[in-house]
Amino acid sequence: MNVKHIPMSYKQILRHFFRSTFVSFFPNSVILRKLSFYPIEKTVDFKKSRFFQTRNDLYRYVNGTLLDNCAINYLEFGVFKGETIEFWSKLNNNPASNFVGFDTFTGLPEGWDSRGLPQGYFSTNGIAPSIDDGRVSFVKGLFQQTLPPFLASFKPAHRLVIHNDSDLYSSTLFTLLSLHPFMVNGTIIIFDEFNDVLDELRALLDYSSSFYINFEIVAHTAHYTQVAVLLTKNAAIYPNAAR
Repeated sequence: MNVKHIPMSYKQILRHFFRSTFVSFFPNSVILRKLSFYPIEKTVDFKKSRFFQTRNDLYRYVNGTLLDNCAINYLEFGVFKGETIEFWSKLNNNPASNFVGFDTFTGLPEGWDSRGLPQGYFSTNGIAPSIDDGRVSFVKGLFQQTLPPFLASFKPAHRLVIHNDSDLYSSTLFTLLSLHPFMVNGTIIIFDEFNDVLDELRALLDYSSSFYINFEIVAHTAHYTQVAVLLTKNAAIYPNAAR
């Protein structure tokens, strides 16, 4: 099932339902939950996924259990104030790891329609975070402009971890397509707003179906907000991809 084929009436429900007062009145309603998460639960298998209360607990599980604190090449898309990339740099203290954050630092490049947020939201006035760790660096600008030249010389030597907080469908899909040659089996992708079916989830499904990619959901938080994905099959053959 492809999310983009959900009828428009259902899209409208997904976009606006939680803005209604019913959520406040019935926070534990089974009916509301089924309506809101039906597309996610019908398109993605969570049977083997571990549940965590917070995103930081999910990060600890990924780093400690799945990665065993090994050296990683960590790429983060959507940095904002740098809280997540700083947390990861402290969590994974392997000296061989490196952490690169991509962001315009001027906010969303377009309106985030499904959340009602305008262009420019999440701006830090062009200022990147200051993190006292030599393994951390930032690339400022639109992903479409900065990622291609970065990848031209990118030679990952370690396990690849991608943290996607791109929010938008366009940004998420672009990063997945661009990183495809480097995403070998075992690559971990973390989505920060996975339950937005019209953006991050839709991008993952469109990418995986286009490139015949198999993946497994290995961890998630409440309401499927944060989700960790383990790549299990990359069917394309790229002789220069990291192995």
